[in-house]
Amino acid sequence: MKTGEVQLAEAALLGACLLNHKAALIAGDYVTASDFYAPKHQIIWDAIIGIMASGADPDPVSVAAALGNRVEEAGGQTYVLTLPSLCPSVSNVRQYAQAIRGAATDRRVRAEINDALGKLEGEELLAVIQERMYQIDRRVERATTMTDIWERMKANGTNPLPPGCEYPWQQVQWCTRGLRPGWLCVLAGESSHGKTAAALQITERNLQHGKRIVFLSLEMGGEEIGLRLAQHRGFSSDRYYSGSMNEADSRILGAVSCESYWSNLILDRVERAAQIALLIRRWKPDLVVVDHLQLLAGSEKVEELSRATRALKLTAERFQVPILCLSQLSRAVREDHNKPPRISRLRGSGTIENDSDTVVFVWRKRDENEQLTAEASIIIAKVRMGKLGYIRAHFDGDAQTFTPVLAGGRVAGIADEFIDFERGA
Repeated sequence: MKTGEVQLAEAALLGACLLNHKAALIAGDYVTASDFYAPKHQIIWDAIIGIMASGADPDPVSVAAALGNRVEEAGGQTYVLTLPSLCPSVSNVRQYAQAIRGAATDRRVRAEINDALGKLEGEELLAVIQERMYQIDRRVERATTMTDIWERMKANGTNPLPPGCEYPWQQVQWCTRGLRPGWLCVLAGESSHGKTAAALQITERNLQHGKRIVFLSLEMGGEEIGLRLAQHRGFSSDRYYSGSMNEADSRILGAVSCESYWSNLILDRVERAAQIALLIRRWKPDLVVVDHLQLLAGSEKVEELSRATRALKLTAERFQVPILCLSQLSRAVREDHNKPPRISRLRGSGTIENDSDTVVFVWRKRDENEQLTAEASIIIAKVRMGKLGYIRAHFDGDAQTFTPVLAGGRVAGIADEFIDFERGA
C-alpha cells in the first residue's frame, strides 16, 4: 500500500473505533500502536485503548479530553472530532486493521533487511535476516480471562480434542495422549540405541494415517533414511551396501515406491531453528521431526540448547503443529551404566525439560561384552497431564523397529505391561 492509502486506512479504523467500541475490540486482535504509520494515529490509538481499559466506551469527545496537552501532537482537537466522518463503514474495521498490520509488517521487513545489508554479508547476513523475520512474524498472544477459558473448555468438553499425531506403540499413545498440536515432544536416547529408528516408526505410522510430515535430518541423507524405512518391510541393508541386492529386495523397493502416502514425507535440512517456521509455512505439515537437537543448536552448551528448545516450543505453539525433536543423552556415570536413563541425563536437561511437553526415552540393554542387545525399553519420563512409566520392548535390528513385549515374548497390551513410576515398580 502507498503511504496515503495506509493513512486513510488508519483514519478509517480510528473513526470506526470512535463510532462503536466493539470495533476497537476487533481491531485490537490485529494491531498495536506501533503498527500505525502516522505518529498522531499512534497517540490516538493509545488514548482509545486507555479509555477502554478504564471500563468506558471511547468517543471523539472523551478521546480529545484524554489526550490533554498531547492533542496537538494527535492532529488537533478538530481532527480527532472529525475522525468518525472519515470511516466509510464500521463493518469494514477488520479489513482496515488487516491492511494496517500488513503495511506495518512490510515496513519492518524492509527496515530490517536494509539495516542488515549495510552491516553484514554472506551466511551471516542470511542468518540474521532469517532470525529477524522470525521475530517479526511471531504472534503476540492476547490476554484472556479465566471466565473465557472456562467457557471455551465447556464448549470443547462435548467434542473430541483436535486430532494430533500418534505413537505407533499403544501403551505410549495411551500414556502421553500422542503428539498434540503445539507440543514440543522430545525423543531421547544414547548413541546407537535407536532414536532415529523410533522416529521413523512414528513417521511411517502417521503417514499411513494421511498425515504430512517434514523430516529434518541433520546427520543422515535421504538415501539412508529411505534405506531404514525400506528395512521395515524386510529390505536388507547388508545386501544393499555390498552391492548384492536380490529379487526380494527389488520387489520391496518396487512395492514401497508405489505407496502414495510417501509423497507426504518431505525431507529437508536446516541450520537454525528459525528456519523451521519457513518450512512449516511452505508445507503446512501435521508433524515436524528434528534429528537432532544438539546438531540444530550447534553446541552442547546450555545457552545454545536453551535458545534452540525455546525456539522450537514457540514455533510449535505458533503454528499449532507438534514438533518431535530427537536428543542425545550424556554419558552415564559408572553406577548408572547399563541402567535405563532418567531425565537428568538429557544433555542440557534443565532447558529441555522446561520447554518440552513430553520426553520419551528409547533404551537398549548391553550384554556382558558391552554389546547392545535386542532387550529394550520405551520410557515416558515426562508428560503434561499424562502418566509416567515404561514398557518393555524388543528391538529388531534388521527391521529397525521397536515392539512392546511381555517377559515371555508375547506382544504387550495397554494395561498388562505398563509399569508405573508412581507405584515404584
